[in-house]
Amino acid sequence: MPLPLSPAGPGSAGPPPLARLLGARLANHGPGFATVALDLGPSLCSPDGATARGVYAALAELAMDAAVAGWAPRGPPLRLVSLSLVERAPTGVRWMEAFARVAEAPGADPAAGCTVEVSVRRSDGTFAEVRGRYQPAGAGGCASAPAG
Repeated sequence: MPLPLSPAGPGSAGPPPLARLLGARLANHGPGFATVALDLGPSLCSPDGATARGVYAALAELAMDAAVAGWAPRGPPLRLVSLSLVERAPTGVRWMEAFARVAEAPGADPAAGCTVEVSVRRSDGTFAEVRGRYQPAGAGGCASAPAG
């Protein structure tokens, strides 16, 4: 599984389109963890200046994808099947950094999936917490729905 947000190189597609659209960048990564950083501008905020919650979710998902890719580089493809975010969006935030780590991995077996925890640190010194659950691609959801 290629590491998301890796710089483009030979045989690499480079960062995913969402990361390029947001301007997100991989700040740090290793086996089972990753940090993704994002500078915020008016285009990523609501009219009242609050950071849009979808931006939190997208940043968290990019960090989770990178952490999972580092945890199971040769395992079956895993996909995010649930994401939990409870947050009051602050105003005036200039940047965010999401640190993701694989928190629960039954038997350290990628085929069993994993839970990833994310802490989103903001320029105003506050944090948001996000959790996601990954399962092997094709296990439930749209990927395994019958055609027709």
